[in-house]
Amino acid sequence: MASGLRRHDAGNEDCRHRQAKIATLVFLMLTAAIIYQSVLVDDADLTISKGEVQKESVREILSQQKHWQFQLLENGRVDCQIYTAPINSDEASSPLSSSKTTRRRPMVEDTGGSNKDQYMIHIHGLHHTGTGYLRQTLYDALNKAFSIDHNNAINPSPVASIQDSLRPYQHLFEEARQNRTKTNELFKQYHVPENEGHHLQSIYPRFFDRIQEMQRSKSALKNAHKLAYLADLCVINNNNAANHPLDNADFSQFNNKQIGNTLLRQWSRYWDISATFLLQKTPSLDVLFLENTKVLPTLHVIIARHPMTSNSFRHPQMGSMWVNAFSHVLELLRTDKIEWYAVVTYEALLSYHDQVVEELLEVVRSGMSRYQSGGRKLNVNPENIIVDIGAKDTRQSTPLLHRRLHYRDNPNKSPKSPSLYLVPKTKSGELWRECLTKPRCRNTVNRLTEDVLPYFGFENTGRPLSSSPRIVTVSKEFGRVLFSSEGAALNKFRQSRGDNAVDNHIEYKPPLEMISRMKNIPN
Repeated sequence: MASGLRRHDAGNEDCRHRQAKIATLVFLMLTAAIIYQSVLVDDADLTISKGEVQKESVREILSQQKHWQFQLLENGRVDCQIYTAPINSDEASSPLSSSKTTRRRPMVEDTGGSNKDQYMIHIHGLHHTGTGYLRQTLYDALNKAFSIDHNNAINPSPVASIQDSLRPYQHLFEEARQNRTKTNELFKQYHVPENEGHHLQSIYPRFFDRIQEMQRSKSALKNAHKLAYLADLCVINNNNAANHPLDNADFSQFNNKQIGNTLLRQWSRYWDISATFLLQKTPSLDVLFLENTKVLPTLHVIIARHPMTSNSFRHPQMGSMWVNAFSHVLELLRTDKIEWYAVVTYEALLSYHDQVVEELLEVVRSGMSRYQSGGRKLNVNPENIIVDIGAKDTRQSTPLLHRRLHYRDNPNKSPKSPSLYLVPKTKSGELWRECLTKPRCRNTVNRLTEDVLPYFGFENTGRPLSSSPRIVTVSKEFGRVLFSSEGAALNKFRQSRGDNAVDNHIEYKPPLEMISRMKNIPN
């Protein structure tokens, strides 16, 4: 009896220990996600010029009724539903409601091959893996490469546009400047979101929402990786009885287009939509969802980083979460679920910057060649996109106030060497060393180091990759685009610049053997 009680107490202690670990993970992830919280409106009134801008009007603009609901179930499954119209609300009450789509022109229109094509570029990756730096790098490269047209004339339209969460509210800042009000005072009363797509929409769950649900459901740690690609697991439903196709065979595709148009309508207010390339970045891996709901030709650029140097989830078992999340994404690429894509590593982007950027531009050009005869562009009818942004937007964007600079450098100091950004952060190093003290966690890192990470070209500054905390780089032959749908074009491009000795490890699609090894690593 005594021994039975001791076993019972030990079992309870183990259970409490597991619950404590889950609670700690959720707390750390929730704390990190608060930084990325969406737009919130304080209770204090905002007065800039004789009360012309009232708190209520701003609240109405910012309010977006959600189109989704989801929960994490006890068995690890995800029950996620996305609806074509806002749920649990009066259809006409939301300024961004999709319920009136039958009365609006489509968000994307055919221009009859008028050479006014527009393209969406989604930048995917986990937190702290360089998505912001990649976005800025692509923005600069696209503007430089495409600012001159084929006739050597300056392109009068903007080439690329990055989402700016302050863009729709510039009148607030203009009036503040005219009245000599410090714009910082506005931020004391109105929080602004990160310039990331998931914060600027209400169609699918933001990362913050996913963390909250994990906390509510007390979901097991082994399910944490699903938060990275949650939208891919959602089912799209049409809850607008007045808006459905005549042919039920096309119902799924129709719903995807409805979601895509509504999502683009919400996002459009944060871009200069006369630009050729519309860049959206979110620290998640919702690649399939954004592919299925696309209404413009869409390029997905995915950035990966050594899991233990970045430690996106701030937990010792980051290796397990990383391999499960990326096996999901890489399998999509392998099975041709994604039409236009490129995969790069953060380490290659830093160490072989120019070479990686040149290849990314080649991926852009190659994909564009398949779409240019279509002439697809955004419809800028103000009634269609709710806010009056006009056919040609001549306003100046407000400064990107969130992590705008390359490598997050301090503009008042000399730029750091790129190699310094490859050094694991103090917290990441601590968690890495903690992982190595736990047999299960250590085994996962060892398996990753031996079986999976070599496919990404990772090494320790000219030495074979180690499981211990060290600076991680990539070997020279991996200092380029790793995988891409434009493999044939990249091969010709590499040969044209005299790079005939292309390493056999560089493949157009993620190797099946690599994905199998990733799936064989236990949670």
